[in-house]
Amino acid sequence: MAGLASISTLPTAHPHPMQGIGSQLSSSDPHPTRQRTAHRHGYTSRTSTRPAVAAMSHPVPPSQPVRLTKAASIVPSGGQTAGMVRSNAIVDQCDGICATHMLALPRTASAVHHHGPQDTVVYAVRGRGSVVSEGGARRLHLEPGDFALIPAFAEHQEVNDSDEEVVWAIVRSGRVPVVVNLTGWNGEPVEG
Repeated sequence: MAGLASISTLPTAHPHPMQGIGSQLSSSDPHPTRQRTAHRHGYTSRTSTRPAVAAMSHPVPPSQPVRLTKAASIVPSGGQTAGMVRSNAIVDQCDGICATHMLALPRTASAVHHHGPQDTVVYAVRGRGSVVSEGGARRLHLEPGDFALIPAFAEHQEVNDSDEEVVWAIVRSGRVPVVVNLTGWNGEPVEG
């Protein structure tokens, strides 16, 4: 597996995280620092599938600075569906990822929609809401602290059946979020 660290014969426990590691690490890996780091972070299995961080390259210095979006600056924006208030948080700032904030008002449901070629990760911040999918046949209930993955082109609907607001933090695999509202399950895209 190219780019993955292979760590063999790591011990399962030590009195001190670094004591005795050197003699038990595989000599086939030319990166002993990576081996020690993997062990220190609890990767004690015979073969780790954790990406080899030391082998990854990146521009030096980084291509852009660390950025912050303050909560007070987040306002409704981007594609909207009835009952949901979507607000861009980090959008059009880097390739391959964007983040938004979604507020579902009490007793509301979004239109059936998908996010085109973008995979979506949802993190439930507040309230209890649901993601309905598979033509309305499947309902996943999210509580604060839960995560959900919505694959690219997966038709779904956000639902808030409660009397409280639901807030989700959403991360998508594109520079700018895509929202394609549909006329219904397996429906046509809604224009405008």
